[in-house]
Amino acid sequence: MNNAHQVLLLPYPSQGHINPMLQFGKRPAAHGLLVTLATTRFILGSSRPEPGPVRLAAISEGFDATGFDQD
Repeated sequence: MNNAHQVLLLPYPSQGHINPMLQFGKRPAAHGLLVTLATTRFILGSSRPEPGPVRLAAISEGFDATGFDQD
């Protein structure tokens, strides 16, 4: 079991929210925290962000193949 503190980041599941949250997550990671960014399978499949020190985790929102309508 790892004793490092962990942070889970859960941004709103749309494209424009992922990169700012990823950049934010790099700050606590630089101080030794284990940071995981959870985002939808659709977003990870359509454009894989470069995580650097932040781990990525895929979650299902029920629209894995097509995403959801943001209108």
